[in-house]
Amino acid sequence: MVVLYFPYLIQGQTHCSALKALCLGALIRYLESDKSALTLLLEHCNHHVRNWARDYYITYLDKAIAYESMRDDEHDLGIY
Repeated sequence: MVVLYFPYLIQGQTHCSALKALCLGALIRYLESDKSALTLLLEHCNHHVRNWARDYYITYLDKAIAYESMRDDEHDLGIY
């Protein structure tokens, strides 16, 4: 299962109260798990599948992991 998370689509901080566990680092584990699963598609025999996995999902997941890591760091510093 691929968990998609669109932090730029959610406005405000009300989502954090409902999804507190996701806001405190749990989401990064899911994103990394999704990335490792999709990495298997990089060796698929169909080049369209390889490109789709690399160019769309893995690139997106890398950005989402970096974004969530930054949010966790800010939370740890008390900025968030």
